[in-house]
Amino acid sequence: LNNLNYTIISNEDDDSRTFDFKAFSEPVIQTLKELGVTAKFSGRNDLTIDGKKISGNAQAYIEG
Repeated sequence: LNNLNYTIISNEDDDSRTFDFKAFSEPVIQTLKELGVTAKFSGRNDLTIDGKKISGNAQAYIEG
């Protein structure tokens, strides 16, 4: 499919980052930076390179 999927699992007691797309995107942005790629967070939940969207992000909160 030529795509990359990733999952971030958060402590259920820490609601501060729930649905904070920018906070969850930072590790991806930093990893790309280490690989020499400058990505930026844009809009509601996108990552862009040179103004072109490379990623749209989604989250789900599951109790239990």
